[in-house]
Amino acid sequence: MYIAKDSSHINKWGLLQYYDTLKEGENGAAKADALLSLYNCKTRKLKITKALGDTRVRAGSLVAVSLDLGDIIANTFMLVEKVVHTFKESEHFMDLNLRGGEFIA
Repeated sequence: MYIAKDSSHINKWGLLQYYDTLKEGENGAAKADALLSLYNCKTRKLKITKALGDTRVRAGSLVAVSLDLGDIIANTFMLVEKVVHTFKESEHFMDLNLRGGEFIA
């Protein structure tokens, strides 16, 4: 059993418990530390609807995002987790679920 913890965030957000079986040759301590750094931060979901469509945008691709959301300014490349393209007559729109920075889709 490997334990990685941040007591200050446990008091704020509660206890994160992750159970897994290690494969041959995996470093349990490094995995625990990596998971703690991945999940030990505030996150937000960012979904953009009815953006102008671009058929080159697919799940797994990176898109440039520049948004001022009030308390956060997103000016970075973000990973497209999911995209739905809508074609109607001469219109093309897309709905995007994005991940990157403080945002997790």
